[in-house]
Amino acid sequence: SEKVLFLYKNMSSLLDFFSALCIVFCAFLRAAGQQNTELDVLAIVSVVIWCNILTCFVPFRFFGTMVITIHKMLVGDVAIFLVVYILINVAFGLAIFICMQGGNFPQDEMSQEELKCVGCDAYFGSMVLKLVWVSLGETEQTPLIGVTRNPGLAACLHIVFVVLSLILLLNLIIAMMGDTFQKQFEDVEKHWFFPYADLVLRYESKLSQRQK
Repeated sequence: SEKVLFLYKNMSSLLDFFSALCIVFCAFLRAAGQQNTELDVLAIVSVVIWCNILTCFVPFRFFGTMVITIHKMLVGDVAIFLVVYILINVAFGLAIFICMQGGNFPQDEMSQEELKCVGCDAYFGSMVLKLVWVSLGETEQTPLIGVTRNPGLAACLHIVFVVLSLILLLNLIIAMMGDTFQKQFEDVEKHWFFPYADLVLRYESKLSQRQK
């Protein structure tokens, strides 16, 4: 709780520092002629800067409560969910990758698109990425399962992963975020007023005695 509060109090400063650092880095990239990398960094910076504008809404009660709730969900619920999800994704990605070793690739019976798809999935990293897309709803993997060494086992692993990622973990994160949302709005004064008061005091401390 103290770490989350510390992160929230300094989030705006950390995002400002990160944005400034990236912009300076972009200057070096431009000098080095790395325009594509520069554009990639600028794309990330634009997201960070616009998200940092949300801190300007903290003084407004409703929007401030929403911003604080989103922050607590990200550093709490979503962080825990990602740890569990990454472990499960890597585990099943490795399992299906092993099933593909020594698999049958009937090139005469497969289209060029299927061959390209299977060829890309013959690597562990691409298999993990494929399972990420499965978690987002792309559950049709018949060509991939059909060319594994043991299609039955691969199909079982695929079904178990779909159940875990799309049903259990998805409902888990929804329940966790719903619980956080309910706690935040049950006591708005506690979760919004004190962070807002802290923000006012911090800005007031930067003013001179005459300005106060």
